[in-house]
Amino acid sequence: MDAWSIFIFIVFFAAMPLATEMARERGRSRKLWFWIAFCVGPLAPIMLLVLGDRRDREANHV
Repeated sequence: MDAWSIFIFIVFFAAMPLATEMARERGRSRKLWFWIAFCVGPLAPIMLLVLGDRRDREANHV
């Protein structure tokens, strides 16, 4: 394994706990976002940032 492969593996692996914690803070399913992060890696936390907080959306619709 070369250095880039190891770096990419670490980044993808680090995105999983980051995405689950961000999902918990935003009121979203931790298990779902763990698997999304497993599939798309560092794009999952970025998607959570774009989606925002689920609780704010529900409060605005009432």
